Amino acid sequence: MRRLLFAITCVTMAMSQAGGAQPVPRMDRTKLNIGTYCLKAYARTESHIKDLADCGIDYVIENLDCKTLDLCAKYKIGVFLGGVTPWWWGGHSYERNGHMREINPMKQYDEAARRFKDHPAVWAIDIGDEPSALDLPYYGEVVRNTVANYPNQFPYLNLYPNYALPGEEGQDLSKTQLGCKDYRTHIEVYCKNVPLDYISYDHYPWGWRNKIPAMFENLRIVADACTATRRSLWIVLQANTYRDAKTRNRAMTVNTLRYQANTALAYGAEVLSWACWTAGWWDNNAIDTNGVKTATYDMLKTVNAELHRISPEYMKYRRLNTDLVGFDSNFAAKVEQPVLRASSGAGFADVKATDGAALTVGHFASRDGSGGYAIYIAACDDPEDVAPRMHEIVCRPASVKSNVKAFDGNGMVNVSKRTDGMMSVQLKSNAGVLVVAE
Repeated sequence: MRRLLFAITCVTMAMSQAGGAQPVPRMDRTKLNIGTYCLKAYARTESHIKDLADCGIDYVIENLDCKTLDLCAKYKIGVFLGGVTPWWWGGHSYERNGHMREINPMKQYDEAARRFKDHPAVWAIDIGDEPSALDLPYYGEVVRNTVANYPNQFPYLNLYPNYALPGEEGQDLSKTQLGCKDYRTHIEVYCKNVPLDYISYDHYPWGWRNKIPAMFENLRIVADACTATRRSLWIVLQANTYRDAKTRNRAMTVNTLRYQANTALAYGAEVLSWACWTAGWWDNNAIDTNGVKTATYDMLKTVNAELHRISPEYMKYRRLNTDLVGFDSNFAAKVEQPVLRASSGAGFADVKATDGAALTVGHFASRDGSGGYAIYIAACDDPEDVAPRMHEIVCRPASVKSNVKAFDGNGMVNVSKRTDGMMSVQLKSNAGVLVVAE
């Protein structure tokens, strides 16, 4: 509790010192936003930009020329613009960690602002990626400078996932990725020093040696920090295949994309980015090097449409907490979160699958203070998309007078009342459903 109160106090002070860092009208934060990384030159014709819009992409993260910015504006695609301010990536060279202030002095940021020519497609200024905790205090100053110098944009900063390397006892922290003893501390240092109203990070569940349980632990740490400090959860998800000389991970399917997105929503995510659209890192991009749409494009189009359809109902609520239900003992041993038989919260009790399937259950409350509650349930029993099946999800509303409705990526879902008084909905593996009690 002391740690929680400390985090809330720190972010309140930081927001005040930054003048509030208010949301920018160019990005509609009242809806789920879906973006993507990398838009290379071979995919910047008008038909390519139209393809972005048709796929349900709201914004791209890239350094773009004026002609492409004009096309983005025409098709209402926002841009988190790189190449404006001095760039900083924590993994570029460990010897640099902790020295951002000296290498990128503030006068360089002021000079960049004087050269900048605004464009209506530019929603955000990309100020860096995956910084060491040692540089986060200076990043707080860079954020304030960016807010002051770019009144129509907000600063975009993305953080490491929890499989980045932490420090060890007696180790020089500048030689580590996180720049601190563990991931939780990394997020606390961000919340203390960086006056932004969101936390963005990337996590690729099938990348390198990463395992699925780490995805849930990462979501819990960041989502809990967002809930405690009233920030918004943003996450970069894996759309591509990783390979090196020793490893080639599986190609994504519609269901592995759904698995990531719906689990993130159960933790309250409001902004999702897919990596990558064109060549950036890894293989099987949405657009190949010949500028041609791939199977990944079609899969993303399907999932993005589902997310946009559920957005109006989902964004009426804010996350309170998230439970894991029905996962096996091997999974439970790898996450620092209890695995329950059923989940109960302020609006719903006894949430579970009748067949005992693994679920992620997020409990939500209405944003407008009307007293409504919701649960977002992701069916997490088949992350490898081996044998998806249908599950019956049951729950008990806290009030017998509640009007219970449910929504998924295709619209309204049938809700049945069982003879035992429980409410019931059908949910397929890797899918998600929002159940609301008004």
